[in-house]
Parts: sequence; structure tokens; C-alpha cells
Amino acid sequence: GKIDVPSVLLTPVAVDASNMYDVIIKDGWHKLEDVYKNVPKDQWPE
Repeated sequence: GKIDVPSVLLTPVAVDASNMYDVIIKDGWHKLEDVYKNVPKDQWPE
């Protein structure tokens, strides 16, 4: 048999230090506090 399986096809985005804030935090995947919880606050992005 053949079944239609619902899907959402997304374009992958490589994440590195230069775009981590925009891709991970601004896009809502994770909170700033969670990503930087082990980093001193004076080193967090503004």
C-alpha cells in the first residue's frame, strides 16, 4: 500500500558562533538564559 505522510520540509541552517544568537535565540528555539547559563553574564551578547 501507499500512504500520504504529512511532512514539513525545512532548509537546514548551519549554526556557528557568528549566527548563533540570530538562529537559536531570536528565532525562538532556545532562551538566552538557557544557552548561556554556564557563561559569565559580562560575556553574554547584548
